[in-house]
Amino acid sequence: MIELFDVSKSVAGRPVIASATLVVPPGRCLCLAGPSGCGKTTLLEIAAGLVRPDRGRVRLGSPRVGYLFQDDVLVPWLGARGNIAYVLDGPARERRRVAGEWAERFGLPPSVPPPSMSGGMRRRLNLARTFATRPDVLLLDEPFAFLDDHWQEVLLAETAAAMERGAAVLLVTHQTRPLAGLDCDLLELDRDPDGGPVRIAHGVGGGANRGPGSVPGGSARNGDATRAAPLPGPLSGEPSVRPASHPASHPGPRLPGRLANRLLTLFCRY
Repeated sequence: MIELFDVSKSVAGRPVIASATLVVPPGRCLCLAGPSGCGKTTLLEIAAGLVRPDRGRVRLGSPRVGYLFQDDVLVPWLGARGNIAYVLDGPARERRRVAGEWAERFGLPPSVPPPSMSGGMRRRLNLARTFATRPDVLLLDEPFAFLDDHWQEVLLAETAAAMERGAAVLLVTHQTRPLAGLDCDLLELDRDPDGGPVRIAHGVGGGANRGPGSVPGGSARNGDATRAAPLPGPLSGEPSVRPASHPASHPGPRLPGRLANRLLTLFCRY
């Protein structure tokens, strides 16, 4: 489960998100699409606990979170298998075995380090490492970048398999065409021509594949307040949008210490 309620955020004094309320139940997927600068990645980082909202409440149904960064976040001196094994738990031999299987699924040579890989291979390594932990919450930032049609299909198959296991998926992308192959709700955001911050109210329900262009029970506007259908679960009956004066009370979740430390260690660029 992924829940954000009345989340707001300003960056460098500029309001980016005026109010965002959304729910992604287990086994469901929500895609936030839109141009750069409309707040997609900021919402994803808030959901992960990497960025504190100015106001609002965030709740994840499990501490097992898989986060795909938009940029490479890899250990440059480890091969593909070593990068994947680094984020796994258990005995070293078992971690190496599982890591080798995921490297093979994404067509990665196990011993080649990231600096010797193409951009597409590094993207597949980031994806393999994210899925290898079998997370209950998947947060994916531009997952289709640098992937050709074949590897996009592999990504969709792994995402669908994670959803079948009960994972809640929130992803952001500029590329909506690949989503036609996934049972995923699409919420398209846009920048306000006058520079107003985005407001989102969305509850994801079950049912048939809605695909791109359909947003049941949800809405997104920039500048203008909106109201959505009642949200499922513990947020049901709460207002979708509150006045901007509503005080902050819930800073959002924190990643488990071990995972946070690994993310900090892995956050190296070359």
